[in-house]
Order: sequence, then structure tokens, then C-alpha cells
Amino acid sequence: LFYFEERKDGGKEKIKKSIMYLDNSLYERNLNNVPFKEMDFFRLARRINSDNTYVMAPDFYEDSFRSLESLKKYKDFNEFKLIGIPHGKNKRDFIDCFIEMDKILNKNEIIALTAGDSFFKEVSRTEIIKELIEKDLINRRIHILGLRSPKEILELREVKDYIFSLDTSLPVISTILNRDIEEVIEENIKPSLTIYKVYNECPEVDIDLLQKKHSKF
Repeated sequence: LFYFEERKDGGKEKIKKSIMYLDNSLYERNLNNVPFKEMDFFRLARRINSDNTYVMAPDFYEDSFRSLESLKKYKDFNEFKLIGIPHGKNKRDFIDCFIEMDKILNKNEIIALTAGDSFFKEVSRTEIIKELIEKDLINRRIHILGLRSPKEILELREVKDYIFSLDTSLPVISTILNRDIEEVIEENIKPSLTIYKVYNECPEVDIDLLQKKHSKF
């Protein structure tokens, strides 16, 4: 939290302001059976809120209705810049949710694409983005929520002009496991170590090596 509070105001050395996303960690919570404490999330959102902070409205796997209602609720708070995360039971449901979220959000806000819904076993996010492009439905910044597999980063290059940002723990996990990023991508097996475990077990991280891997990525 200290890191966020320092970064949100440009830092003590007046470094260039970074855009920050407050993720509600649906993937990691689901993986580790951790309940969502929405009041704690809301308090943290208020605490680190700034002009360059975006809050991901709580979202729900497979459930377009609840994900939309959650975004509307956070929009009604009128306190944060928001990121909407569409979900659906199938591709059509997902795209419809995307369209509705696009109507709710302000022009400078963001839609993040997850790959956690079960229908993504049959379709890739790259394919979804291509369909959105063909239908002229991308009118705002798009964020990619994590990587389904290391090689997905190569697939996404096909639509990179439509992607504003992407988050992944790959540089961090590769550093902790002392693995070369290129090897991990080629192997295409997502490391089992999660950021949740990193935070709780607090392993040693070689910061210089991490920065090199981040730059390489």
C-alpha cells in the first residue's frame, strides 16, 4: 500500500505518474478459495484514488447480469475512474455484456477482457477482439487481464493496435523461479506459482533481475 500511495502522487522523486489499476483479484481469489471483502476493497479504492487510478468494478464469472449490475453500482458512487469486466455464459452473452458496459462507461474509462469464463476453452481473446473490430465495437481503451498461457502474448500481437494495456505476473514469477521468460513462453505451461502465494510467502525477489526480465518481456 505504501508503494501505491507513493506512486499515485508521482513519488518522492517526482517520477512520471503511472496509470494504476486496482484489481479485485477474481482469478486469484477463485483459485485459492478466498472470499471477496467488498468493504475492504472499497476502502482501499478510496484510499489510493487519484487522477491516474482506475478501479475494476467487482465482476463474476459466467454472469453478465451481476457483472453489469456491479459496474452500475460503482458508477453510481461517482467516485472513481472505472474498468468494466464483461462476462458471459457464451460468446454472444459476453459480447452483449461488452456492448452494455461500453454504454455505461465514460469515454476515458476502460474495458478489461478476461479469459476466465468457460466458453474461452473454445475461443481465444484474440478472436473475440477481431470480431469486435469487424463489428466496429471497440471505441475505448482495452486492457488484457492476465495471460491464459505464456504464448497468448504472441497471439495478441495480431491485435496489438487495439490493446491499451496488459497485466501479467510472468516477469515476477519467472524471476522467483529463476526461469528465462523465452523458455517459459516456448514451453507454454503457465507456472503454478500465483501472486497470492508470493504475497503470503514473501520469497526473496532479485529486483535487478526482475527489471531485466520486465524489460525483456
